[in-house]
Amino acid sequence: MKTSDAPGAKGGPAPAEDRREVDRALRRWQAGEADGVALDGPLPAEWPHCFVVALGDPIERSRLLAYGNAFARAFGLSLETRRPRHVVQQLPSTIARLILAGCDEARRQGGPVRREGRIERENGTGELYRAAFIPLGRQDGAAPRILGSFNSRPAAPAAAAAAGPPQFWRRLRERVFGTPQ
Repeated sequence: MKTSDAPGAKGGPAPAEDRREVDRALRRWQAGEADGVALDGPLPAEWPHCFVVALGDPIERSRLLAYGNAFARAFGLSLETRRPRHVVQQLPSTIARLILAGCDEARRQGGPVRREGRIERENGTGELYRAAFIPLGRQDGAAPRILGSFNSRPAAPAAAAAAGPPQFWRRLRERVFGTPQ
C-alpha cells in the first residue's frame, strides 16, 4: 500500500464534499453525538460515509460493526445483512490496512486523527482519500470503538501526473520562450 498523508497529495485537493464529510464526523464527536451510535444496524442516513470499528488485540482482529450506506456501496458491502466481521475480511486489503492504521493511531493518541493522501488499490488504480478516526470509548465492558469517516475518488494515473503539462501548454511555452522545456 502506498500512502501519502501530506496535504496536497498528487492529484490535487479532495473535493469540498470529502472535506465536509470528515469535518461533519469531527463535529458530531465534539457535540457528543458519536457516543450514542448504534452497533447493531445501519448508521443514520446523515452519516453515509461513516463506519464503526470495535478494536481488537492485535489490531488485525478488529471488527467492522456498522457502516453508512455510501461506505457500503463503495466497498460492495451488504446493505441488508450487517454482521460484525473482521475488517480484513470485509474490505479490500489496501483499504483495510489504511483503516486499521488510522484506528490504531486514534487509539494510541486518545483523540481524533485525520488522514488524507493517495492510495494504490490492488488493481493498480489510484485513489485520493480523506479519512477521520475518532475514539468513542467503551460500552458495557466491550472493546474500545472507533467512529470513522472515509471518502475517496479516482486519482489521475501516476504516469499522467508525472508526464507534465498537456501538449497545448508545451507548444505555447515553446512559442513564448523559444525552446522546449
